[in-house]
Amino acid sequence: MAKPITFDSLINTESHWDFSLMERGETGEVRGFVYRIRSQDTGKFYLGSKLTSAKNWPKYTGSSKKLNAYMKGNPEEKHMFHILLTAADLSAVVYCEAAIQIFTDAIHKNNCWNEAIVCRKWIRASKGTRLAAPALTKVLENQLKEEYML
Repeated sequence: MAKPITFDSLINTESHWDFSLMERGETGEVRGFVYRIRSQDTGKFYLGSKLTSAKNWPKYTGSSKKLNAYMKGNPEEKHMFHILLTAADLSAVVYCEAAIQIFTDAIHKNNCWNEAIVCRKWIRASKGTRLAAPALTKVLENQLKEEYML
């Protein structure tokens, strides 16, 4: 298994990721994060996750072919790349990504690039899922406030 990075390494690596909306799910090792990419012009968004063991995470632009084709075809348009939360293990990454996608009803929204919710792993209770739960709750609360302007 690839070695995780530290939280400090995550936030100090040069990248396009913005940490201003992030809820910190883990204070030590980070195996992955859940993110939102949003067009500043249209408001259309994409929710996903990325493992920090992947060498390309600092420049990653999502796994959606439609999103990437849109960004390539509209280079003048600005996109915000927000990390919403970090996670200590793969179960926590998958758990949090699926929960946020389901909670926001992402696959049914016209202003969302997500077309499916894919849980690529059995989600088991773990130290990581327990540590991520408070951060996940905050992200969901923030999504609700943003959605309904509360």
